Amino acid sequence: MSEKPTSHPHGSRPGPARRRPQGWKLAAALVPLIALAIAGCSSSAGTSSAGMADRAPATSPAAGTAQPADAEAGAPAGGSTAQPAPSSVATRTPAPAPALRSTAAGNPVQYSYTGTTETWVVPAGVTSVRFEAAGGDGGGAVHPVTKEGGSGAIITGSFPVTAGQIVTIAVGGDGATGAGGWGAEGMSGGPANTAKQDSRTGGAGGGATLIALSNADGSNWHEIVVAGGGGGQGGGSGDPDLAGMGGSAGCLEFSNASDTRCGTPGIAGMNGSQGTAPPLGGKGGAAGGATSSTGARGIGAKDLGGNGGSGGGGVTGGAAGGGASGISAGGGGGAGRSFVDSSVVSWQISATQYNGQFTASLAGAGVILSW
Repeated sequence: MSEKPTSHPHGSRPGPARRRPQGWKLAAALVPLIALAIAGCSSSAGTSSAGMADRAPATSPAAGTAQPADAEAGAPAGGSTAQPAPSSVATRTPAPAPALRSTAAGNPVQYSYTGTTETWVVPAGVTSVRFEAAGGDGGGAVHPVTKEGGSGAIITGSFPVTAGQIVTIAVGGDGATGAGGWGAEGMSGGPANTAKQDSRTGGAGGGATLIALSNADGSNWHEIVVAGGGGGQGGGSGDPDLAGMGGSAGCLEFSNASDTRCGTPGIAGMNGSQGTAPPLGGKGGAAGGATSSTGARGIGAKDLGGNGGSGGGGVTGGAAGGGASGISAGGGGGAGRSFVDSSVVSWQISATQYNGQFTASLAGAGVILSW
């Protein structure tokens, strides 16, 4: 008897039971792990990028971008938030402009006789100028032999200045056997007269040396120093040793009108010495004896006598030496009067022939400035 086939409860075909695939469970389990791995990689990459940025060189500013001249090293780049700079940070000071010198360069500068005025502009940063100034010497007599006249004054000291001020310099000339030595502002030495016979002409006076100061525009021009000139030698007689000697400068006059003291006095011209017959030569003029700034002219001699020497130039010029009559010698001229402004400090004065009394470089007319 044949058996009937067994029926499936759901009507499906008979056979082994089918199982659903399990891969979806594995994939579902891996999803969170993959997400965590991706997140971890992103975090690691970010950390690495930040570290590289820390080690990367600073980006240079674009060409043409102006940067502050006084920016501190390590300041934040443009566009970032910077901390305010402390108020105590010093700003840069520009270098001073080159010094201007209108006549000479270097330190010190020295001026000699030129017969005109010269100027020097105070350089930046200079507040005091030291000087030496010496007036011109008096001239010698012509006959019978030429001899020297009196010495000009030499003055040293210092005066205050400011940058840009103008210092005016005028070096006095030595007295010649005829013309007086040139001096600025009318402070020339007096000229010598021509003797009536034998050319026994007295020497001319030396010119004064001037240092003045003014503002850059020329205002407030005023004298700082006047070094007086020496007096000329008196005209000789038949004996060359008998002529009166010119006076040497060195008398002071202060800018303060109430103070008329003198420092080292200017030396009056010596009397003319007696010749082979009377009368004696005339007396030399005292320092500062003339009323003008120009040294006075030597007085003409009578007969065969020598002329007097001319006075030196200065604030007041030296008086002329007296002329002789007969065959006697003429007197020497007086020295010019010097001047020192009240702003000058640590000054000294002497005659150039006696400048061993203090340290000085000049042995004749001239000016030296140092700072």
